[in-house]
Amino acid sequence: MHYPSRRELREAEKASSRSRSRLPESRSVSRAARKPLTELTKTERSPETPRSKPKRRLREKLSGVTTIAAVTGIFATVVIPAYASAPLMTEQQPQASSPMEVQSIALAADAVPPAIERDDYKATTQEELDSLRAYNEQLAATAAYSVTITAARAEGDDYPWPTAGHSLSPLNYYYRQCVDFVAWRLNRDAGSYEAPFKYVWSNLTPGGGNASQWKAAWEAKGWPVSMDPVIGAVAWFPGNHVAYVKSVNGDGTVTIEEYNGMGTRVYSQRDIPVGSVGAYLYPPPR
Repeated sequence: MHYPSRRELREAEKASSRSRSRLPESRSVSRAARKPLTELTKTERSPETPRSKPKRRLREKLSGVTTIAAVTGIFATVVIPAYASAPLMTEQQPQASSPMEVQSIALAADAVPPAIERDDYKATTQEELDSLRAYNEQLAATAAYSVTITAARAEGDDYPWPTAGHSLSPLNYYYRQCVDFVAWRLNRDAGSYEAPFKYVWSNLTPGGGNASQWKAAWEAKGWPVSMDPVIGAVAWFPGNHVAYVKSVNGDGTVTIEEYNGMGTRVYSQRDIPVGSVGAYLYPPPR
C-alpha cells in the first residue's frame, strides 16, 4: 500500500503493531511476520533458500558420523567382549590356571597310605674298594697270560702274573710266591685258567697260606701224601717252601719248578734227589 507521507506510514505501522500484540503468539508464526513491513521483503526467506542448505548438510554429516561410531562400537563389543578390560601379562607374571584344570580328590578318613619299600643299600667300605681294585689288577694280569713261552720269560715259566706287585692274587696267595705259583699249576693241570679258579686258598689250604701248613691241610682233607714222587705233585719242604714236580728222572732225581726258590720272587728250575723233600702232596681230586 502507498502512503502519501512518512507520518501516515509510521501510524500504520503502529496500528499494525498494536493489532499483533492483541493476538496470542504462536510458535507457528514466522519470524518474518513479526518484522516491520519495511523489512519484510528484505528478510523473508523460504525454507528452501540456499542459506538453509549448509545447516542441513552439516546435520546430515554429523548424523552419519554418529551412526558409524555407534555401529563400530557395537561390532567391537561383539568381537572382543572379554579382553577389552583384561590386564596385560608380563614374563614375570604366571598365567592363572584355567578353572577346568583345578581338580580335587576326596580321600576317605580311614585311608592308609601305602608303605614305601626301600632297597637295602649300604656304603662301600675302603676294604671293599681295595679288594675291588686288586681284583681288577688280577683280571688285567690274567688277561695278559699266554701258555706260549716267549723269549722275554724263562723257559717253562707260564705263571700269569710274573711282574705283579706284592699283593694277593686271584688265588688269594701273594703274587710271585712259591705257594701262588704251585696253586696256579694245580689249577692249570685241572683246566682252570681264569677266575673263578678251581683251587684257591679257601679250599686248598684254609688253615693258612704259608707253605709250612700245606702238608697238614692235605692230611686233614684226606688227600694222598707220599714219599714217592709223581708228575704234577707238590714237593713240600719242611723249611716253609713248596715246588711243582715237573718230571721224575731215572737217576733218582726229580726236576722241580718254583718261584722264590733260587731267586727272590722269580721263576727257576732245578734237579733234586727224590728224598730231599719232606713229602710229595699228590694233586687234589678233580
